[in-house]
Amino acid sequence: MQGEKAEQEDMFFYGSLDSLVPQDDPFRRLDGLLDLSWLRQETRALYSSTGRPSVDPVVIAKLLLIAYFQGITSERELMRQVRVNLSYRRFVHYRLSEALPDHSALTRSRQRLGEDLIRRIFEYSLRLCIDAGLVGGDLESIDSTFVQANASLASLRPRLVEVEARTFTEKLFAVDAASDSTPPDDDRPGKGGKKRGRRLNDLYVSKTDPDAGIDRRGNTKSRLGYLVHFAVDRTRQVITGVLTVSAQERDAAHLTPLVDQVLRQGIAVRAVAADGGYASGEAYHNMAERGIEAYIPQQSSVAERQGRFGQDQFIYHSDTDSYTCPQGALLKRQQQKHPSPERRYRASNRDCGACPLRARCTTGKARTLTVHPYDADLILARGRQETSAAKRAARDRRICSERTFGEVKEQHGLRRAQRRRRSNVHVQALLTATVINLKRYLQAQTRAFPAAQAAQAAWAQVSQWSPTALGPRPNRQSIPFCPH
Repeated sequence: MQGEKAEQEDMFFYGSLDSLVPQDDPFRRLDGLLDLSWLRQETRALYSSTGRPSVDPVVIAKLLLIAYFQGITSERELMRQVRVNLSYRRFVHYRLSEALPDHSALTRSRQRLGEDLIRRIFEYSLRLCIDAGLVGGDLESIDSTFVQANASLASLRPRLVEVEARTFTEKLFAVDAASDSTPPDDDRPGKGGKKRGRRLNDLYVSKTDPDAGIDRRGNTKSRLGYLVHFAVDRTRQVITGVLTVSAQERDAAHLTPLVDQVLRQGIAVRAVAADGGYASGEAYHNMAERGIEAYIPQQSSVAERQGRFGQDQFIYHSDTDSYTCPQGALLKRQQQKHPSPERRYRASNRDCGACPLRARCTTGKARTLTVHPYDADLILARGRQETSAAKRAARDRRICSERTFGEVKEQHGLRRAQRRRRSNVHVQALLTATVINLKRYLQAQTRAFPAAQAAQAAWAQVSQWSPTALGPRPNRQSIPFCPH
């Protein structure tokens, strides 16, 4: 006999919300692993002792975690999903008959928590991963990704300059003259392609989001946004450090603050790997002071890229503080108007004009040599790049950073800023890093069963086997299968 479902609602429901949520639900398992009760004590000073009770700050934190776990960028949509999803309701401990908070209450509470408390939630997730043995510290991969600002290029306006017009014009022409007088074959490491981007940020600002910066690298179009720097541990790809800056700021200036942030968490960092954008003599020097190996490729100088003599072809004389070129001409130290850590040495126009090796040395009237104060650190870093450890670190950096950035952008909404101003974008980056760490932690706890541990031990034997090791290679068919 054919059945027909009767459309009739029950006046009463007998049962519990817990019985309706599957045992293997991710948010059920996460609820059993998290203890956010410390938030109530941390936020007690933010609320009055009288008046109407607010929404529990633990509930606010859990709602934010749901949003970033699922990539929900709208708080209205978040509360709509919590209303109909039993798993979400159980995670925030709201009964079926209990009214949920309004989305406006979530907005106000999120603003009340602020950047400092959101950072503590991120550090709490990181501490869970550290205690679970998911962070090794043997290699931290440092990289940055561009986040589109919640504003368009049409919002750019000229900056207001609080100086007289004549003074501003003189300073502007002085900057242009100084940049034009720099020889094209100067022996400074790095590329000069970002000067235009910095100058655009000096002249224009977004009226919608004043903290956002104009980014223009290579042949790409101008973009308005931020750079989010992540430190990712190689062991289980746990995010150990987060830093958010305007898009025009150089990467090298933020390597040391990001590494110090990781060190403050009690992680013994032994090595860092980053791309050439983080290369600078000061960065190498700071890492050496902290006892950290820096696997960061150096950017070749302008002269080396053009096939001309590099700095190693010149001989330094400490008694006269001068250099001698490969042809024997003398490069004397120049007097600089403004104090600078760099020293400049220049040959005379007469020596370079009659030099038979001029085509291999300079394209200007005379050769200029710029000496960095951290030359010893640069030499050590350049020698380190030729080792097998540096190649392995570069490979691991690409795997850790690119995979993590792809995950946070495609699954957790970090491709575009949800709100304006740097502090709000940093909060978004911190919450995104928090859910990434919780995913790693939840995955490790899921595998913490006897069968899974046996599978991990067998797989470790396979991964550690090498042709030079004694004994036959383990048989992969004998490894127990772990569904998780």
